[in-house]
Amino acid sequence: CGEVVKCPHCEVSLTYHKNDDSLKCHYCGYQMANIKNCPNCHSNKVRFVGGGTQKVVEEINKLYPEAKVLRMDMDNTKNKGAHEKIITSFLNGEADILVGTQMVAKGLDFPKCSLVGILNSDLALKYPTFLAPAQAYNLFVQVSGRAGRHDTDGIVILQGYDVEHYAIRASKNDNYYAFYEQEIKYRKLGNYPPFVKLVEIMVIAKGYEEGFREASLICEYVRNKSQVKVLGPAEDFIVKINDQYRFIITIKFNDDKVISDILEQIYVK
Repeated sequence: CGEVVKCPHCEVSLTYHKNDDSLKCHYCGYQMANIKNCPNCHSNKVRFVGGGTQKVVEEINKLYPEAKVLRMDMDNTKNKGAHEKIITSFLNGEADILVGTQMVAKGLDFPKCSLVGILNSDLALKYPTFLAPAQAYNLFVQVSGRAGRHDTDGIVILQGYDVEHYAIRASKNDNYYAFYEQEIKYRKLGNYPPFVKLVEIMVIAKGYEEGFREASLICEYVRNKSQVKVLGPAEDFIVKINDQYRFIITIKFNDDKVISDILEQIYVK
C-alpha cells in the first residue's frame, strides 16, 4: 500500500537498523522493534527502500568478499574514541574500504586513498534552502580532496540522477568560478544574499494551530512595522520534532538598524 512507518513524536520516517533489527528515529531517539506486517494493510510484504551505510557495506561485501570494510556513521561512533579508532585503523591499512556519512568528508588525510565515491550525490541539492547548491558544491570538493592527496593519483566518482547540475559539473572540472557565475545569477534572480540580508525566526509550539497562529501574528506585526520583505509562516523542513511543531519566518532586509528594532520589539512582545 506504500505505507511508511513514522516516528510518533516527529514528522519523519523511522530508519531500519539491521544490527539489532529495529526501527529508530534519528531526531528524538525513539526506537521500536522491526515490523513484520504493515500497520496499515497488514500485508507481510514489507520491503526497505533507500541505501544507508549498512546497506552500502552489505552490497560491497557481495561485490568484494575479500575486502575488509569499515563503516563510520552516527551509530557506530557514539562511544568515546570510536571515531579515532576507525580512522586510525584505516590509516594503518587494516581495511581496504571506508564507508561513511558526511563525517568522512572534512579534515581527514588518507595518504594511500586513491578512489572516492559519492553515492546519490544530487540528493544534497534537493534540500529546501537557497544554500543547497553551495553546500553541496563544498561537500563535493571536500570529499574529492580525500583522494590522491600525496603521491597516489586520485579518482573521484559522483553517482546520481541529476549529474548535469552546475554544482556537480563545476566540482567535476574543479572550477569554482564556473560554479560562482551560475550560482550568483540565481541568487540575484531570487533576491538572496549577497543581494539582501536574511533573518530567520523559528516558532516552536506544542500544538500545530498554536504555533501557526503565533507565527502568523509575528508576520503580521513585522509587515505593519516596516517595509521589509516577510516570507511565511511556513512549516519547517521537518515540521514536528519530539512532539513540538516548528514554523519558519524569513525576513529579507538591507538596513541593520531596522531589523534590530523589529527583533527587539518581537522579543519584548
